[in-house]
Amino acid sequence: MGFGFDPDRWEELAGALKQHAVDNDISLEEKTTFGTRYVIEGLLKAPDGTWLNVRCAWFIDDEGDRPRFITAHPLKRRKS
Repeated sequence: MGFGFDPDRWEELAGALKQHAVDNDISLEEKTTFGTRYVIEGLLKAPDGTWLNVRCAWFIDDEGDRPRFITAHPLKRRKS
């Protein structure tokens, strides 16, 4: 929330996470018993204009074709 995200405007975070997946490459793809887990690392733009280095995990069920968001957490800042 320190970067302009707000629980009342959760759509901004959802949009930023989706854009993060579009803008960055998959860093890990792991097949499981139930489907495939994808890890994406890279920059995510916050509402206040700050670029955050973030790792996100997404999952696609074997029977599905749509990714499901699992989790995200910050990574160390990239050196400029």
